[in-house]
Amino acid sequence: GRPSLKGRTINQMLSELKPGGFWRLGADKSTTFTTATALKFGGVTIPKGAYSVWAQRGENNTWKLVFNKQHGQWGTNHDPSQDFASVPLKETKTSTSTQLLRINLAKRGGGGVFVAHWGDMELTTHFTAS
Repeated sequence: GRPSLKGRTINQMLSELKPGGFWRLGADKSTTFTTATALKFGGVTIPKGAYSVWAQRGENNTWKLVFNKQHGQWGTNHDPSQDFASVPLKETKTSTSTQLLRINLAKRGGGGVFVAHWGDMELTTHFTAS
């Protein structure tokens, strides 16, 4: 499922997420990210396989995309001991707002970009096939 703002703002939705907290990128079950080839996010290589993905909020509204070795678990059952790797996410504000969370993978600059867009917040990170 995809979370919905239901008329609220993204700031209202994330107001209780403290630094270090994990945000499930979906509703109900965790969001599964499957890749048929290894992907390189900066200096981090994610081997082919299936992972759950989470956004972790840091200090000063910094974010990380976390790849967890478990997938299919209930969305709030994040086990940090199963985290495989994390990569920085860049937060930007958009001129358009979306009620439902939207995750996209798109080709860009000899590789690709992971984009999570919800409300007027967009979290992005670039990757290449390795």
